[in-house]
Amino acid sequence: MINLKIEEIVTSCRTGNYADAASQLNICLKKLEKILLSGAVSSELLSKIAYSLETLLIFQQQEDWIAVSDILEFELQGLLNKLDY
Repeated sequence: MINLKIEEIVTSCRTGNYADAASQLNICLKKLEKILLSGAVSSELLSKIAYSLETLLIFQQQEDWIAVSDILEFELQGLLNKLDY
């Protein structure tokens, strides 16, 4: 699996280190963007990842960091494990 340090972001979210979580999430999303733009991801998986990212953005805008961490840990991480990187 690709190393996007999701566990570190989840820990930062759950321990109240929101600035660090946001910074780490930004780095993670830039890495993920490169992978998704490579064209090596099926349209079905891409659609599921996009939905998770949209949901993630909504909760981040609402500053609901527990929901952000839940989406990262229980939804997005499982989808990313399916990537062939």
